[in-house]
Amino acid sequence: MEMMELINSILNEYNNQLLVPKLLVPFFMNEIELIIGIASHPNFTKLNKSWIKCPVDRMKYEELVERRIHELKEMQNNFWNKFCSDYMMNGDNKQQADRIIDKLSPLSSLQQHGIKDLIKSDSSDWFLNYLRLTLEWDDNRYMETVELINTILNEYRNQILVPKSLVKFFMVDVEQIIAIVSLPNFTDIDIMGIKSPEYKELIEKRIHELNRMKYDFWGNYCCDYMMDDGRIIKPTEQGDTLPDINQ
Repeated sequence: MEMMELINSILNEYNNQLLVPKLLVPFFMNEIELIIGIASHPNFTKLNKSWIKCPVDRMKYEELVERRIHELKEMQNNFWNKFCSDYMMNGDNKQQADRIIDKLSPLSSLQQHGIKDLIKSDSSDWFLNYLRLTLEWDDNRYMETVELINTILNEYRNQILVPKSLVKFFMVDVEQIIAIVSLPNFTDIDIMGIKSPEYKELIEKRIHELNRMKYDFWGNYCCDYMMDDGRIIKPTEQGDTLPDINQ
């Protein structure tokens, strides 16, 4: 209960903000999964029954564990799909977003527009939306998207806060992108006919890159932000294997 009170106090503090503490990302992405995995193991409640003599208390203990697992899952889902998504419902955040954009390093007009869309999370031309509509991989659009992501990663690398929209991209959007392009028919047939083996190979490399970028985000970027010698994972034009940032 103490842990939940601490997490909820942080969530309440940043509920209507554009930024969120990085420390929440590994908690919701990894630590909750570990807690649920351990508590869901069939032997978890059985091993702890020895010190609970009363059958009624044993049943209450099992019900308590099940209830806490449900609470953690609901809390995790709300963090990704509400806390990191609905913050723009607050009109004051639009002005806050403009102030954040003004602080970013000088960029081309295209990059400025893209970053504004990312931070405000209201872009109709976002890569995921394009993919949903066309069911076609546009690698140039992908490269532009990742460049924008890396620009913001660089800007917040040594800070304790990160834009919520960036969290949503890595934790929600990336999963949806991978799910779409992993469909059997995605790389097999399109309206133009059979797709080339090179196209399939490119998709596989991009999936690998997206997975690496996602796990680097919560496993390194949101944990090692007090270090200033890290490197951002960047895709190559050919989709080559990404560098190991821990080397």
